[in-house]
Amino acid sequence: MSRQAIVGSTLAHALAVWALFFFVPPAPARIVPSTIQVALVNLPPGRTLPARGVPSVAPPPVETAPDESKAPVDEAPPEKNAVRPPDEAPKAPPKRPTPGLPEGGTALPKAAMGASGLSGTLAVDGDFRWTYWLLAVRSAIDRNWGGSPGVITGGKPIRATVYFRVDRGGRIKDVRLTESSGVAFFDQKAVRAVTVSDPLVRLPEDYRNDWVGVHFGFEYTDL
Repeated sequence: MSRQAIVGSTLAHALAVWALFFFVPPAPARIVPSTIQVALVNLPPGRTLPARGVPSVAPPPVETAPDESKAPVDEAPPEKNAVRPPDEAPKAPPKRPTPGLPEGGTALPKAAMGASGLSGTLAVDGDFRWTYWLLAVRSAIDRNWGGSPGVITGGKPIRATVYFRVDRGGRIKDVRLTESSGVAFFDQKAVRAVTVSDPLVRLPEDYRNDWVGVHFGFEYTDL
């Protein structure tokens, strides 16, 4: 072979190698997984290894207070042939005090007086059990009223209350009008009927106080 042929063949091979190097794409690289070695051990029965970062002992449960708003429901069945308790009797409404009279005192019921359409009520302060003395006082004041009330009410009742004190000798003191009827003439006659009744009968010997307060009510309605 001539020298020129050898040189030409060498150049041709060199070009072929150069073309393969620059124009043929490289094959994708293979990723070889790394190998992890695991050591197996025998654990005692009933034991497990906790995961990394997790505590091996669970926290104690949080105790919550019972809800007191929810009352326990009695689920017991009703007793057979049970007797129903009797219903409580309705309470009576409190008694209204009589206008002009002391609440809790001793009183006589309203009674007609000598004048037509006129009635009177009498009450004393505190516990006073001598009814005969109360009747004597009302009778004396009734006698000293002095005729007709001299007013026209048109069928509507009017009332005046006079307060006074009586000492042990029956003398009347501290007379004053405590409830007005709205009619000046009627109020004046009520005060006068008490004043001119002095003295009254003596207080009972068994009564321990030196005096007693009296409330006398005059009520009138023309017929």
